Amino acid sequence: MRTGSERPTLADWAILAGALVLCIGLLSTSRATRITAARYLRDTLFRPYQLVLAYGSCPVDAYGEIETLREKLATAVLERAAVAEARSENARLREMLAFAERSPRRLVPARIVGRTQDRFGETLIAEPAGGARPYPGQTVVGVSGLVGCVVGLQGERCLVRTLRNGALQVSARVAETRSVGLLHWHAREGRLALTGVPIQRPVPDGAEVITSGEGMVFPPGLPIGRIVSVADDSTALVKRIRVAPHMELGRVEEVFLIGE
Repeated sequence: MRTGSERPTLADWAILAGALVLCIGLLSTSRATRITAARYLRDTLFRPYQLVLAYGSCPVDAYGEIETLREKLATAVLERAAVAEARSENARLREMLAFAERSPRRLVPARIVGRTQDRFGETLIAEPAGGARPYPGQTVVGVSGLVGCVVGLQGERCLVRTLRNGALQVSARVAETRSVGLLHWHAREGRLALTGVPIQRPVPDGAEVITSGEGMVFPPGLPIGRIVSVADDSTALVKRIRVAPHMELGRVEEVFLIGE
């Protein structure tokens, strides 16, 4: 019956009669013929209805699905970053533990929680572990060498003036030749310089530089870095020595305070 008609028309009866004749005819044929006819009707007469039904079963909220996928992707990225950071932190902590076990000195671990800059250079904000009380002048080291010293307190935290601060001067020694000079930071040139070594003293490139202990601030023998260039200053009769620190001060995250 067509939509909107109150009574079946002649055309409706004709379609119904044709369908009945078709059904009776199919019932009288073989099974293979009926299957072939059914497949033909499926692929021709009923194909448009199948497409409409399939479309209706698909999700229509494409924007919502995209947002869900974006959220899952962001979560996966954050989880991956967290795992990578945990692995990096574990590696650093294992390295610090091994360093503390090798050191003959009493070491207090501390975490870097901030960084500041003044006109002289870099200062770190460190938070000692276990409620330890730092004090001004306390030596600060990393797993590779000297970092700096404590210059002030902020509650339980402390301010650490690093080697990249021009206000910090370190009495240093060239380990190979035992020549002593004063190590300080040149902010304009962005380098560590060892000054005061007489021009006649041999200073080889690549030589190790350590604390001398003569400044009454840092204990002797702490590694600082290696010499990367040497030049003679004939006007001052001293050598101009450039030193690369062992510690990557811009990336340091954990340090040790040397206890009394």
